[in-house]
Amino acid sequence: MKRIILSIVAVVCVNIGLAQERFTIGDLTYEVIDSNEVEVCQCDTSVNSVFVPDMVTIESKNYAVTAIGFGAFNNCRNLVSIDISNGIRYIKPFAMEKCTKLTTINIPNSVTEIHIGAFQDCISLETFTIPSSVQRIAEKVFYNTAYYNNKNNWNNDVLYKDNCLLVADTNISGKCSILDNTRLIATNAFIACTNLIVIDIPQSVTKINLGAFRNCISLKSVIIPSSITNIETSLFEGCSSLNNVVIPQTVREIGVCAFSDCISLTSMIIPNGVTRIEFATFSGCSSLTDITLPSSIKSIGLSSFYKCISLRAIEIPYGVIGIEEKAFYGCVSLSAINIPNTVKTIGYSVFAYCDSLTEVVISNSVKNIGNAVFSHCSKLTSVKLSDSIDVIGYNLFDSCINLKSITIPNHVEYICPDAFANCINLTDITIGSGVDRIESYSFETNNLTTIISLSQKPPRIGNKAFRYPNAATLQVPRGSLERYKASDWNKYFEGRIVEIEE
Repeated sequence: MKRIILSIVAVVCVNIGLAQERFTIGDLTYEVIDSNEVEVCQCDTSVNSVFVPDMVTIESKNYAVTAIGFGAFNNCRNLVSIDISNGIRYIKPFAMEKCTKLTTINIPNSVTEIHIGAFQDCISLETFTIPSSVQRIAEKVFYNTAYYNNKNNWNNDVLYKDNCLLVADTNISGKCSILDNTRLIATNAFIACTNLIVIDIPQSVTKINLGAFRNCISLKSVIIPSSITNIETSLFEGCSSLNNVVIPQTVREIGVCAFSDCISLTSMIIPNGVTRIEFATFSGCSSLTDITLPSSIKSIGLSSFYKCISLRAIEIPYGVIGIEEKAFYGCVSLSAINIPNTVKTIGYSVFAYCDSLTEVVISNSVKNIGNAVFSHCSKLTSVKLSDSIDVIGYNLFDSCINLKSITIPNHVEYICPDAFANCINLTDITIGSGVDRIESYSFETNNLTTIISLSQKPPRIGNKAFRYPNAATLQVPRGSLERYKASDWNKYFEGRIVEIEE
């Protein structure tokens, strides 16, 4: 058997790519991934035995070998064994896919992540050990290996290895009790197990990788053990029957889309210590009526409660700094919202299409309000804007058809186009003293009766800034009447400009 022993003092062949540096030592090619690190990126497909070192040298510089790269040993069909030095941290996607003669692999205790399909279709691979250092196992890592295909290795339709739950058969049904001493559940382990109803997770489990229970459409109730500190991305996404989840106080992170489209979920208590509601965490939870956010929350992420159509009220904790884009978009039952005076930023379309929202008070801590934040809030009748904002954004109140009056704070300098488009019942507008420009089509209303402008200098106005001024009266500060009459304002309010009565 041919044996390749690679020396770090071997002759080096250097290849410089467009944006990458590669070099070959013996039968392995390495790629520089950091100033002092390389990964194995290619192997001579004729070899049958390989040793991967922990260090290589090129031009008198040492590089640590930290990863087996994407497809590095793919289709090395003569490879029987591979010895990997301690120091490798990552085995990347499809690293050894289709090494059909590979029977054994030594995974060192330095490895922390094994990525998708790393050993997929290694049909002879039976002997390997998953060290305790591994914290993330992606899907199909050992798919169609000899170990995977040996039914004696499965326990009640679940495949385990070294206290790691690798995958469940999609035909698993009813209740699944995960074995005691299991420490890790792999990525997408139970994905689309559509007949799984109950899952019993022991306290020994400390890691549940992303998407582990995604699209388990019959799963109804989950108690997450206190050994868990992180609910990962898409963990319960699409679990449409899930109506009860107990999250322990030990949890500090809840990932992107963790409960997205859990349409039967009605309530949730987020434990203290969680600092952020991530992107789309509860997006599409159409039955969610009650959620308790802890005082530790600092930000509410993009689309976090997108189209939670049954959510009636939510208390945003004191301490929250930012509410990101579309956080409450389409929450048609949301009738009240309390924005604490710690919030500084409200993103694009945060409350758009909240059809039941009637009143909003935005504290003076808010300095930035995005475009279309209250667009199509059809029942909104009262708004108190922050005195700290300087721009009224595009479509900010578009189609707020029941909004009857608005006061633009003195700090505002600019009103964007269509800010109040289709506000057909807006009758009274007060424009603050700091406004410098009002863009085209900013105010679109059929029922305008009174406009008060508090600026001594007439703000610049764009084409059809007041689309239907009708018979509205413009009131201006004393001493500024002639300036307004000589400005573009007179095009809209000729003969109807008067000074404010003291």
